[in-house]
Amino acid sequence: MATNKPQDDYKKTALRLPPELHERLHEAATASGRSYNAEIVARLEDSFSAQSSAPGPAHQLDLFTSALESKALMLSMRYDMVKLRNENLANQAHRISVESELLARKAKTDEDFQRSTDKISELDAIEAQAEQLQLEAEQIIRERDAAIAEFNAVREAFKSRRMQIEADLARARPDKKKPTDN
Repeated sequence: MATNKPQDDYKKTALRLPPELHERLHEAATASGRSYNAEIVARLEDSFSAQSSAPGPAHQLDLFTSALESKALMLSMRYDMVKLRNENLANQAHRISVESELLARKAKTDEDFQRSTDKISELDAIEAQAEQLQLEAEQIIRERDAAIAEFNAVREAFKSRRMQIEADLARARPDKKKPTDN
C-alpha cells in the first residue's frame, strides 16, 4: 500500500464525491485505522490489483468450454462402461440359459428340476439388471446430449458476440482513404 511514503511522492487531486460515499469512506478509514486519504489510495490500489489478477473473459470462456467438454467426455465414458456391463450381463444370461436348458433336459429328480428353476430365477434377475442398465444408459445419453448442446450454444453465442465486437470496431475506425481508380 501507499503508506509511509513522503508527501512529495503523491500528486494532489481534487475529487468530487456524493455525500453518502464520502461518509462511507470516512467510516471505513476509521474502522481500518487509516487516514481518509490512505483509505482512498488503498481501495484504488486494491481495485487495480484485483482487476489484473482476475481471469479475463477469454480465459473464463476457455475454462467453461473445457469443463463442458470434460463433462461430455465423462458422460461418454460412463456410457461405455454401462455398455460393457450390459454385454457382460448378456453373456451371463446366455451362459445361464444354456446351463438351465441342459439341467432341464437331464433332470430326473425334483432336486434336478429345482436347480433348473434356480437358474431360471438367476436369469430373471440378470434380465432385470439389464433393464436397469438400459435406463441408466438412456439417462447418460440425455445428459451428454444436453452438455453438448450447452457447449454448442456457448460457442455460437461467443461467435456472435465476436462478430458484433468486430463490427463495432470496424465502425469505430476512421475511414481509410480509398484508392482511386485511374
